[in-house]
Amino acid sequence: MSKTINERFRDMESTTMGVSSLRVVGNLSSTGTTIQLTTTQDLSTGALDYTTAVGSNFIVKGIYFSFDSATTQDISLEYLESITFVETATSALSAKIDGDLTVFAGEGSELTIKCTNNGTPAVTVTVTLDVEVS
Repeated sequence: MSKTINERFRDMESTTMGVSSLRVVGNLSSTGTTIQLTTTQDLSTGALDYTTAVGSNFIVKGIYFSFDSATTQDISLEYLESITFVETATSALSAKIDGDLTVFAGEGSELTIKCTNNGTPAVTVTVTLDVEVS
C-alpha cells in the first residue's frame, strides 16, 4: 500500500546555521536510471517556480539550492498541487532537501519547487535535482 503525502513528509529534520535540510523517511526501492535536472533563476526578476518535467514516476534522491551570495529565502515544495514543505533559509549560501520521495506522475502534477525573491533580491539561485526514474 502506498503512503499518503502526509505520511511521506511526517519524518522531517531541520538544521539551522544558515542551511535548511529536510529528510524524508520511507520504504522506497532504487531500481531505475538516475538523472539530474538543473534550473537557475535570477531572483531579482521574480521568484523561482519550477515544475519537474520527467513525465513518469520518479524518486527524488536530493534537491540542492545554491545562491551566488548569502540570502534569506523561503523554499517550498508542492506535490499534487498542495504545499508539502516550507522553510526559510536564513543568511544561506546553500540549502538542501535530502531523502527518498516517490513522485507519481499519473496522480496529477509532478513536484514543484519554489524559492521566493525575498531578502536580497539580486541573488541568483541554482537548483539541482537528483532523481531516479522508475
